[in-house]
Amino acid sequence: MQLKFMNVLTRELEKSNETAASLSKRLGLSKSIIHGWLQGAAPSGKHLEKIYIISELFGLSLTELLFDIKDPKERITLFTSSFLDSNKEYLIKVERINRKN
Repeated sequence: MQLKFMNVLTRELEKSNETAASLSKRLGLSKSIIHGWLQGAAPSGKHLEKIYIISELFGLSLTELLFDIKDPKERITLFTSSFLDSNKEYLIKVERINRKN
């Protein structure tokens, strides 16, 4: 299975009108790490939690984010919002799940 993280991350940033700089700020990572991923660098094990957060931000499974393989169910995001509390960011997401047969 070939890693397609660079392609998926690029696509999702474009779809959401998010920039590498804004994503790096949300994740607490340097812009150079995000730019490295966008240039094809594989994420390291120490960034697994951040990769999971990215998958949640874009409403993707880890499999879809890393390998561009769709889940057997379709998720439609109906509402997304985030807020800060005590310098921690929280994401609220409401999704409708359509099971594919």
